[in-house]
Amino acid sequence: MLLKDAIEEFNDLRRVVERLELHSAAARRALLEAPYLRGEEEISREFDLVHRATPLEERQEIFPLLARVKDIRGTIHRLASGEIPDDIELFEIKTFALLADEIATLARAADAEAVEIPTLTPVIEILDPEANRLPHFYIYDSYSPALARLRAALANIGDPPPTPADETLAASLRVAALDEEERVREHLADRLRPHHRALAEALAAVARTDILLAKARLAREMEACRPAISPDDTRYQSLFHPIVRRALRDAGREFQPVDITFGAGVLLVTGANMGGKSVLLKSVALAQLLFQFGFHVPSARAAIVPVDEIFLSTGDGQDATRGLSTFAAEMLAINRVVGRIKSGKTPLVLLDEPAAGTNPAEGIAIVDAIVEFLARRRVPALVTTHHGGILAPCRKCRVRGLARTIDAALPVDRLHELMDYTLVEETDNDAPADATRVAELLGVDEEIIQSIKTYAHKRDTHE
Repeated sequence: MLLKDAIEEFNDLRRVVERLELHSAAARRALLEAPYLRGEEEISREFDLVHRATPLEERQEIFPLLARVKDIRGTIHRLASGEIPDDIELFEIKTFALLADEIATLARAADAEAVEIPTLTPVIEILDPEANRLPHFYIYDSYSPALARLRAALANIGDPPPTPADETLAASLRVAALDEEERVREHLADRLRPHHRALAEALAAVARTDILLAKARLAREMEACRPAISPDDTRYQSLFHPIVRRALRDAGREFQPVDITFGAGVLLVTGANMGGKSVLLKSVALAQLLFQFGFHVPSARAAIVPVDEIFLSTGDGQDATRGLSTFAAEMLAINRVVGRIKSGKTPLVLLDEPAAGTNPAEGIAIVDAIVEFLARRRVPALVTTHHGGILAPCRKCRVRGLARTIDAALPVDRLHELMDYTLVEETDNDAPADATRVAELLGVDEEIIQSIKTYAHKRDTHE
């Protein structure tokens, strides 16, 4: 999977990636083609490169240089395939070679050569024979004595030519000069062609440098950490969702980060509505994706187990194009990941309220079956549910929920003030019971509240 595929599937990842400050078109293209990293060594290496590139941020002159780097892959490809570059393409090659040389010099000076940029000195010498290092291209007289003589002869005639005979001669000289310029281009192409691989590698290295600097800057702005690579359990200390946190801060509110640890097998998370369970799953999914694409993660501290892929089901997508209900679409999605697991893949499975749209008895049975399947195969999984009485083997936590009560009704936008999103270990099978309290705090009519309590008591007595 490439990053461009992942941001199509995971909108939160897209929104974080869009915050990257990339300066070059080459970097924007290369970023989308970045691979999903699975091996510990390649993940660790990416974080090392980000760290090594960071000192280059202090050299502010690097950014205007990166902004001038164009994506000249097409030009390089045509050169390599034997085509003769025109003046614009020769200008692109020369300008890029000069920029790459300056960027490499700055990186060495800052001791921040995270990615080695191949030397393009031979290219510069070919296209800048007068060594003036100006970003323009011209077919110099020094390329061809014959061309120099033709141009000198044209200059001697003057412009405009004084007589018709001179005009005829000038036209002939111009045609000859154009023919000679084309021969010069062919000769330049022959001299440049052996360096096409170095040009392509330098373009990729400059793009990577731009990406690494953007990753370092994003990590600092997002207050993210470099995660350790864990062989067994994934652990987050003060995990947060950067998009949600930013929105809350803009509204003058604070996001409560969460500590969570999970490993092979299922962690069942219970809690009432508005308890932050969905945000927790999305936070874990986003952190895992960022980790496996070599980004720092939104947490004070983290140790993460690499997985083959991430499966997130929030149950909020109704497949109208196929005439499927939310429940049907959810079951088919879960069935697909079951197939992936049976084929030998080890995904991180994140299920938000599976089977919430069916009757409670069947819903509990479905959750039990899913949890048992995942637990038996030791698949790392987080499953949230409202259902109590889950019997399948799993570790259980609940969101602590409402921390205190008040007498008066509370506006919806202040309910968070009473919520404690801390995860606490759970040992019993009871369903969360904060819903009535939440309704009370929201000012639901007292007659309805009393009726809810009466029916709840009757049901408890009946059971």
